[in-house]
Amino acid sequence: MLTPSQISARERRHAAVHEAGHVVVARHLGLRILEAGIRKNDLQELDENEWVGSVQCQTEGVAARKRRMVAVAGVVAEACWEGEEYCHGVYEFFDTNPEKMSPSDWDFSGCLCGKPSEQLFDAMKQVFELLNSETGGLWNALLVEARRLIVQSRLDADLSVHPMEAETSSRAP
Repeated sequence: MLTPSQISARERRHAAVHEAGHVVVARHLGLRILEAGIRKNDLQELDENEWVGSVQCQTEGVAARKRRMVAVAGVVAEACWEGEEYCHGVYEFFDTNPEKMSPSDWDFSGCLCGKPSEQLFDAMKQVFELLNSETGGLWNALLVEARRLIVQSRLDADLSVHPMEAETSSRAP
């Protein structure tokens, strides 16, 4: 049985991997990342995750194919993290966990919430080929970005708990 801190750490990793998927695929496709991060969801409802994240990237003038790929990258990254070795495993993961795509992910994909199109499944296949741990060229970038998001979340939490320390440490002597 997992302790509450182990559950929190697991959820933090999933949030980081999910958001890192969006980031690395967006960068791979040439989109500019405006903001990316994860944070503890202190006011979550019983059915919500303790850790949440968000990524904002360039959207203007982005082709629908690229938008779909970035939109599904989070859920595909999580499936790859969970050890899915074949694309059909990603489809099954998605089928049983459609909520892994947030309303904003669905919106970015161009699909109605919970209503994937054939083009969305094609995008999932393309993203899986990039992110899977066996042959995906972006697997290492995914791990590095997920780690960066976790470290940044810790720094952000420290700054919010000890804002004066951050202020004094940033001053030049």
